[in-house]
Amino acid sequence: MLATKLKIGAQECPVASDLSSAYYSIRMFLKGIFQMSRDLLVELEKKVEHAIEVIELLRLQIDELVDENTMLKADHQKWREDLGTLIQRFDQIDIQGDLHEEVLEPFARAIEAIDA
Repeated sequence: MLATKLKIGAQECPVASDLSSAYYSIRMFLKGIFQMSRDLLVELEKKVEHAIEVIELLRLQIDELVDENTMLKADHQKWREDLGTLIQRFDQIDIQGDLHEEVLEPFARAIEAIDA
């Protein structure tokens, strides 16, 4: 029985001189290929499951960030409104201060002149 080895990819398949040995060799070769394919599919399935888990976690994080962004935008808008109100009050105080200087001070000087 003359046997040599036939290499296909990473698998080696012994080639025999008689038909039953060749059948057995081919059967074992195909079994090895199917086992490798099964192992690769199992590994691929694990990687796909991991990718799905990562995607789900990222979606949850995105949802949280969207909610946080919405709250921050609302806070920012409230701060802008409050700041606008405060600036208007300062403007009113400034106008009243100008009014004080323009109207009340001449009256005060007139009263001082009368008293003097």
